[in-house]
Amino acid sequence: MAGHRYRPTDPAGPSAYCRSVRSQVARVVHNLRQELSRNWWAGVYGEVLEFASSTQASKYATIAARLQQPGPPLNLALEHIALPSHRSALSSLLCGDWFLAVHAQNYFARNLVPQIATQINRVLEAGGAANTICLACWHHRREAFLEDEFHVLCVCPEYAGARRDFLITGTTLNHHLDMMQILQCRNKVQAEHLATFLIRTRQTRVKVLTMQLPRRALWQSELLGGSEAEPAAGMAYFSLPRLSTDADAWLCQTAQKANGLRHGSCPLSTTSSKLLLQCLLTLTRFRD
Repeated sequence: MAGHRYRPTDPAGPSAYCRSVRSQVARVVHNLRQELSRNWWAGVYGEVLEFASSTQASKYATIAARLQQPGPPLNLALEHIALPSHRSALSSLLCGDWFLAVHAQNYFARNLVPQIATQINRVLEAGGAANTICLACWHHRREAFLEDEFHVLCVCPEYAGARRDFLITGTTLNHHLDMMQILQCRNKVQAEHLATFLIRTRQTRVKVLTMQLPRRALWQSELLGGSEAEPAAGMAYFSLPRLSTDADAWLCQTAQKANGLRHGSCPLSTTSSKLLLQCLLTLTRFRD
């Protein structure tokens, strides 16, 4: 027996003994994994709250508020959404990746923010800042509102179409608490409705910032000589009533600036035709 170990015979048999050991090891590993995951997520949660409270314009504000609200975990809410593009709309909103003015300071639209002193003073009198206002509200209605998640989802008229379809479900969007309520996504139906609303809102936002507002700013600066007339309620950013007497000349000038065509030299291209049609409709609207 020298140099050998002796283990008494297990009455339950070697197979039962091995099963009990494996079961105990699996239980210990499971508990350890849970404890490590809990500690890691607690650290992440603490960092999110710390970053959210560091500044008023923090991108972590929305996700920190969502994490402190009751409801299912975020991973379950995302799993309720089937389409990847819709899931991306929700995750990008929570991560502050919509390039809202409160976070991005309108960095990619610096030429659209108020530039002259009278405009900046007007924004300051309204309690805002020139680089954080909602550009759609400013250029369409000369209203200075802080552009944050609540303004885009619940207030701004530019997204009224998507908001109207979403409110058919009986949801209300009158307060910040209502916004946090819809972000809980308690079931699959609510998550799908929210995702559809968010993807439509984000698409509208891209269209407004990349097409509508830059085009208006271009017409204002180049075609109208950079004049700054205050529009009345419901009017466009650029003022056109004073051009009604010279409509024909202005339309020809617009066509020439669009693609360098001389009047009557050749048929207008599709782009120029569309531009002329938009200008003509605008003039007709203001004449009426």
